[in-house]
Amino acid sequence: MVVNKVSNGYRWLMLAIMGMGTMVAGQMLWLFYGYYDLIQAYFGVTNTQMGYIGTMTGLIMIVNWPVGGMIADRLSMRTSCTVCMIWSFVVYSFFAFNKSFAMYMIVMALSSVIVGMFYGLFAKVVKGVSTEKTEGKNSGWLWSLYALASSILGASGSYFVAKMDLAGWKPLMFMFAGVALITLVLGLIFIRDDKFNDWSVMDAGSAPSKFSFSQVGVVLKMPEVWVASFIYFTMLMITCAGVYAISMMGAIYAVPLAVITLMGTFRAYMARVFLSPFSGYLIDKFKSSMKVIRMFLILNIVSFALFLVFPMTSDYLWVSILLVIATIIGFGMQAPCWVTPITEIRVPVAYHGTAIGIYNGVGCISDAFIYILCGHFVDTYGLYEGNRYVFMFIGVMLIICFVLTKILDRFIAKRKLADQQ
Repeated sequence: MVVNKVSNGYRWLMLAIMGMGTMVAGQMLWLFYGYYDLIQAYFGVTNTQMGYIGTMTGLIMIVNWPVGGMIADRLSMRTSCTVCMIWSFVVYSFFAFNKSFAMYMIVMALSSVIVGMFYGLFAKVVKGVSTEKTEGKNSGWLWSLYALASSILGASGSYFVAKMDLAGWKPLMFMFAGVALITLVLGLIFIRDDKFNDWSVMDAGSAPSKFSFSQVGVVLKMPEVWVASFIYFTMLMITCAGVYAISMMGAIYAVPLAVITLMGTFRAYMARVFLSPFSGYLIDKFKSSMKVIRMFLILNIVSFALFLVFPMTSDYLWVSILLVIATIIGFGMQAPCWVTPITEIRVPVAYHGTAIGIYNGVGCISDAFIYILCGHFVDTYGLYEGNRYVFMFIGVMLIICFVLTKILDRFIAKRKLADQQ
């Protein structure tokens, strides 16, 4: 049993530092999700060129998620945070003055290892300030703080762009650089590896106590890691479903653009502020992230079925609203379920970041093809039939996800039984 030695104040401080750091590190790759039009206009590129960003990041991160996770395991948490935030500060400062789209892409590619590294780090920090009874809750609060920070910075960025048009790019980049600098200073002052809870007491007697690149096979040979990774792979498609559900509100049901924009913003940011802590609470209450995943999977599968059964007309707008609500709940609740399975399947603590890297590397493969595939459905078959194919395909993936959670539950039960013997 893990003994808690982390004070409440230190726990919140670490979650806040990691929330800001995750936003800063992640946006080096995923700025285009929130600032697509601004980036396109600033660099003067086509939609096809913008599409290269998503394809490149999706493919390169298949490798660099695990690489970054292994580096996070090899270095101390304080050193990892320092390296990631120095790099982030330099990158955003460069972005503020850079006018070349090619250089923007090159720097993004180089930053991918840092993103993988920081995601491994924040998972280790969340674990370090938690016990078996609180990891879900703390993971939920981290994503809530991340979403809150993203919302504040996003609103500020929108203000600059509204007032300054393309010239708003530079102050926006300096804002990101400023948050990176603040996170760097706070990390240097407050992160101390010896202040975190010791989870090694939960490891099996044969588990390695210290990370070594030569022993990464310990993780690779765990079938639970691969099952969990494919759960993540299928579960992430709820994100794509949410994009199409909201898009349909305007294209098919003639909902005003202002309402659609508000729903999109709420889904992308504010949903996690409220729903991620709730999801984390349920994970701790049920002592299982798989049960929580099945809850929002069932909600989404039912809403998909209703959408496929009823006609797409204004008389059935309520079906579309239910679909949007279901995908928002799924998107908001899934984030704490990204990290907690690694603890549940008993990955050795020394390789926690490595497992997170493999998990992310496999899971995020879906990002490299799902949007292209769904776009092909709509372009080929039209708004009505195309969107039916979108939700049929994603619905099948979510059913597979449901089955995989049951399989992983069996693996977890066997692992627990083996540890007790």
